[in-house]
Amino acid sequence: MAPAGYSRFLRGEGDAPAQAALSYVEDALGAGQRVYLVRFLRGGLERRDLRMAERYAGHLEVRAMGRDGPVDPQSPDPVDVKWAEDGLALGRRALHKGDWDVVVLVGVTRAVALGLLDLDRVLELLDEQPDSMELLLTGPAISEELAGSVDEVRDFPEGART
Repeated sequence: MAPAGYSRFLRGEGDAPAQAALSYVEDALGAGQRVYLVRFLRGGLERRDLRMAERYAGHLEVRAMGRDGPVDPQSPDPVDVKWAEDGLALGRRALHKGDWDVVVLVGVTRAVALGLLDLDRVLELLDEQPDSMELLLTGPAISEELAGSVDEVRDFPEGART
C-alpha cells in the first residue's frame, strides 16, 4: 500500500493496466480502505466489478462511464464526450468529498487519447488531490507531462499479463 497523497499511473495498451488496478483495489479493500472506482469507456460493469462491489458493499463504489462500441477519435460523438466528462467529474467529486481513501480512474488516459477529455483537466485533478487520498490512473501513454506529474509510473508492455 502506498501512503496517502500518493499518485500512480499504470500505463500501457490492452487490459494489463486495468487488471493491475483491480488487483490493487482488492488489496486496498482487504486493508480496510474505501475505494471509489470509475471505469471510462465502459457500457456496463464487468463480473469482477460486480462481485467486488457486493463483497465490499459500503467500502467500494464502482461506476461505468461510457457506452459499448467504438469511439471515432477523428470525430468523437458528443455523447461519448459527455460520458467521459461526467466520469472525470465523479472522480473529482470523490476526491473532494473525503469519504474515500483511494480514487481509481480506469481508462482515463484512453479517454484523453480518443479526444473525449482534455489532458489539462486530468492534470488539474492531480493538482487537486488531497494529501489524505491516493489516486490511481490507467490507460495508454499519452504525455510525459502526465507521467512527470505522478509519484509513480508502472509500464505494461502490450500483451503483458498481471
